[in-house]
Amino acid sequence: MYLSAQRVRSPRGESGVNVLLFRHGEAVPGAILGLPVPETLARVSQQQPGKLFASRLALTPGGNSVEAFLDLVAPDDAPIERLEAAIVALRSRLDEERPQLRLDLVTAEFSMNRPGEDAHARFDELASAALELYRAPASPAWEAAVPLSVRVEHDEEGWIFSVEAADHERLRAAGGAPTRVRMRFDVADDFRAMHGNLYPHVAQWVTSLSAEQLLALGGARFFEGEQIVGEWPRRTR
Repeated sequence: MYLSAQRVRSPRGESGVNVLLFRHGEAVPGAILGLPVPETLARVSQQQPGKLFASRLALTPGGNSVEAFLDLVAPDDAPIERLEAAIVALRSRLDEERPQLRLDLVTAEFSMNRPGEDAHARFDELASAALELYRAPASPAWEAAVPLSVRVEHDEEGWIFSVEAADHERLRAAGGAPTRVRMRFDVADDFRAMHGNLYPHVAQWVTSLSAEQLLALGGARFFEGEQIVGEWPRRTR
């Protein structure tokens, strides 16, 4: 299980708390949970977060900066009392540069990158949001909608993205416009290096919709041939 509460800020200056709960099932060997604390946190948060199980989003994912986060890693069935105990213990270490710990089954970390803010107030905000979702997980509302299908193709020079014709009418009814986008391989590589995953941005380019409008349609699913190569946002099932 990977539970992350994040204070995020959009490029337009909006701020809010996003909380994501992932579950691993059998995907993450127990050995990872026994690695040194920094390695466990890095491995799970960056490489093997698991499958999204529930979320509560104040801001639409994609393009936001993270101002503070609280991460907790534990077995999928960890009792909430274990998480609460780890949070209490971690809160006592907020004077450290980057507080981390392992308590029983739970590995936890807190980070904040806005000097001058009250670390305890920010920590309490994120801890409360994380535990609230863990107590009562719910699938995100956008999962009830069928995502738009985006075709991913390429030629000798670069990538070609386009919305499938079957979704054009639904897209136009929502105020969007199907747009074919070409991007050279080197430009795509540079973009990823600066902004991360390309697909959240491609989804907006090929639909001419904002992230919020696109999320209301269920997001986007990316296909190469018949194979799904990406989703925005990632789905729980």
